[in-house]
This record gives sequence, structure tokens and C-alpha cells, in this order.
Amino acid sequence: MAITPKDIITFRELWKKIALAAGQQNPTEFPFDLFITTSPLVDVFTFYVDPTLGNDANRGDDSLAPKRTIASALASIPKTVSQPYTINLAAGTYAEQVVLEGYSFLGGGGITFGGTTIAVTPTTGNSTGTVTSYTTATAGVQPFIIDSGQNLTSGELKGKLIKATSGGSSGTHWVIYDNDATHIYVVGLASGLGAGITYAIVDHGTIIKPTLAGDGLFANGLLQIRNCSVWYPTPTVIDLSGYANGFGFKYLQVEAAGTSSTYCLKMLNASAGFLVCSFKQKAGLQAVHAISCPSISFNKCYFNGTGTSSVISTQYTPYIICGGCYIYGKSGSSNSGLAYFDTTAALNLNGTVIEKNDIAGRLINLENVAGFQAQSFGLFLYGKAGSVATLGMNIGTVQTAGVLSTSTGSAATLTVTNCTTGVQVNTGSVFDMNTVRFDTVGTGVSVVKGGYVHAPGTVTFITVPTNEILLDGTAYTFTGDLDSATPKVLFNNYGSRIAR
Repeated sequence: MAITPKDIITFRELWKKIALAAGQQNPTEFPFDLFITTSPLVDVFTFYVDPTLGNDANRGDDSLAPKRTIASALASIPKTVSQPYTINLAAGTYAEQVVLEGYSFLGGGGITFGGTTIAVTPTTGNSTGTVTSYTTATAGVQPFIIDSGQNLTSGELKGKLIKATSGGSSGTHWVIYDNDATHIYVVGLASGLGAGITYAIVDHGTIIKPTLAGDGLFANGLLQIRNCSVWYPTPTVIDLSGYANGFGFKYLQVEAAGTSSTYCLKMLNASAGFLVCSFKQKAGLQAVHAISCPSISFNKCYFNGTGTSSVISTQYTPYIICGGCYIYGKSGSSNSGLAYFDTTAALNLNGTVIEKNDIAGRLINLENVAGFQAQSFGLFLYGKAGSVATLGMNIGTVQTAGVLSTSTGSAATLTVTNCTTGVQVNTGSVFDMNTVRFDTVGTGVSVVKGGYVHAPGTVTFITVPTNEILLDGTAYTFTGDLDSATPKVLFNNYGSRIAR
């Protein structure tokens, strides 16, 4: 039974308390017992939902007799969750808004939503194949496989998934960044796609996509997670290899309908983990917006936005993992950036690709981030060719009128392409970059009014920039100026520094 002690009052206990209150020293034991609980009595821990074949009158514990809506399955689960529950969602479109509010998770309890992937039929080439060779990530190039037996249409698989179907990583998915006839570029570490491994091209088959009656009807989000607490062990990273402690989502796509201005995912004061999920926005608001959440984990997720706001925006969220993810879209000339992270203690962007399809604004904006990192799998930032005033990575803000936002972090491998400025480090912020590759940038690194950059590794410019380094507007070069200095530090009166 999914009942916790805090939910139960036995009749014997109640009788004894009443008798003691009435003055009886040794009240008589009541001859039978009765349980009163504030939670529904549930002995089912796995539910099945099918938007086409299901019926909400079904119990939902049999895949042959599923429920029709996610809401009906959730109604069968108590708000205080002390057991692991799974809601398996069949392929199809769920035309409902999903609201998760007021849940408490105790002692390893969790609710995992599991979707389904479906095969993709490419215009040319095959939906399955065998890897001829695999190349790991380097500065400038995401991991990619070569299948010499393929003849794919270039760019057609962007945002789709590649799934290993043999070997030790069989069943594992990766997001596809791009492709040509025989190459498939993936996001993050994909060493499980070695030579001889068979694979399949798939996409999300489980889609949450409410039909909107008008703009703003679901302004708070198609998928909302609000005011939920995880009490054990700690509200940090959610492990989606098994059951989630808290909310876990696997193989789901949340998509806005029409041209409506709404969030795909909005979170407030809750923790959740997302594995191989997709968020597709149409216009206006962010695809993902999170405020005051103890932790969020995105692993191998795809974020696609076409509006003028950030595609992903988080504030006051201490722990964020965004590993092996692909963030794609436009944000106009907005200074918030395509990806905006504000007031965060730890941010992991390992093996993530951020790409902008318009010609102004910022790709990633970091404000008040105490520690961010992009490890050896790399962070790849791509502006649009011909970019106008596009900034790749903005770290902190320039101090104005007493307002100061600082950030600190590191990137073991960083690639910035098609940006007016590759990296800008502002007042009081610190950035440690090791292996960096700039391609088609006006300025590589700009350090402003007390910012600090440490660049001990290799810095490569594929094309000659106007400025390799700008230190408060003064131009320098890495090899001619910085490496020639003794010690290898450049600084000025504002306290801005760049060092080897």
C-alpha cells in the first residue's frame, strides 16, 4: 500500500486519546481497529496510458487496458509519494495540459513518466545502419559516426535521435546535431557508437501537445511542475537509470500548438530530471522556464525555440545539469541570450551544443553563476553565418549604477563559430578556458572592467580575427603580446587581466 505513517490515524489511537482526555487513567482497549487515511489506497505502482486506445474507467495497471489521459493516471497516485511509480505513455499525441503540483517525495519515492520512440523514415538513405567509424569530440567538431553504406539528405536529421541497437550501449540514445550523406554528428559523448555497432534513427513518439483555444490559455506551461518537495535523500541530481526520486521524464516531447505564446515546460519550486526529452516552442515565451527549483537535470535533451525570448531560462536554481543537450533557436537582439542562467551554484554544460539561427543577440548568458563547467566533451557555440553583434558567451555583467552580476567557471574544450565576439568576461567574473577554437569571429576574448581570464591551453583561430584579445578596448594578441609578457599576464588600470 502506498501509505506513509504520517497519513494514518488508527481508531484505537483516537479512542485512547479521547478516553485520556476524558480523565480515564487506563482506558479499555477498543475491541477492533479502523484506519483513516488522507491518501488513496493504491496497490498499483505501474500505470499505462494510451491516448487513442485507452479508457479512463480502466484501472490502468494492464498495458492491454490502459487509461486514456495522464491526468487519470496521476489521480491514482497519492500526493505524498513514498514508493516508486511509473506511468508508461504509449506513442501518440496527448492533447492535455499536465500540471504536477503539491507532491511530496519521501524515502526514495518518485514518479517516472516513460514515453516511446518511433522509427524515422529519411527522404534518402536508410533508417538503420552499421557504424563504419566513430570520431570523438575535439575543439571544433562534435562526435560523429561514418556509415559508408548510407546516402542521407544533408541536414534532415537535425534534432532527431540515433539509437544503438547492438553492443554494450544497446538501447542508448543520442541527439543528432547535423548530418550529410554518410556522416551523422551527435551531441555529447557517444563512444557506444563504435565501429561495427548497429543503429536506428528514431524520434519522439510520445507528444504532449494541447490544442489551444487561444493565445495565453496555457501561458503557465503545457507541462507545469510547481511546489513539490523531495525530502530524501537530497533534492539534487535525479537518477533516471532506474526510478526517480522526485519526478523523472524519459522519451517525451512537449510541443506548443500553432503559433501560441506559451511555455513548453514551466517549473517553480520543484526538482525533476529529463532524459532524451524534447521541448519545441512556437513563439514568444521560453521553451523551458524554471524559477527557484532545488535542482534540474537535462540529459540528451533537445530545446527548439522560434520566439524572441530565450529558449531555456533558469533563475534561482542551485543545481543544473545540461549534458549532451542541443539548444537551437533564435532570440532576436535580446540580451538574455538563447540560453540564460541566473543565480546558480553549479551549472554543468558538458557536451552541449548551442546554435542560433538569427543574426543578433547572445548564445549563452551567465549571470550570478557561482560555478559552471564544460568538461572534456566540450561546449560548442554556433552563431549564424553573417552574424551582426552576436556574442557567443557572456559571463557576468558590466557594473553600472552599483549593480553587479559576477560568474565563475571553466571550459576544458570550447568552440565558438560565427560570432562578433567569442567570449566576454565582465566586472569581477572569472573564466578558465583550456583548449579553445575560434572560427569566424571579430574578437576572440573581451575582458571588461575587472574581469579575469586564464587561458593556459591552446587557443586556435581558424580565420584571422580583427582582435584576438580586447582588454578594456585595447587590442592584444595571444602569441605576440600575452606569451611574450613576463610573467604571461596582461592587465590594466581597471584590474582587468588575461593570463596564461
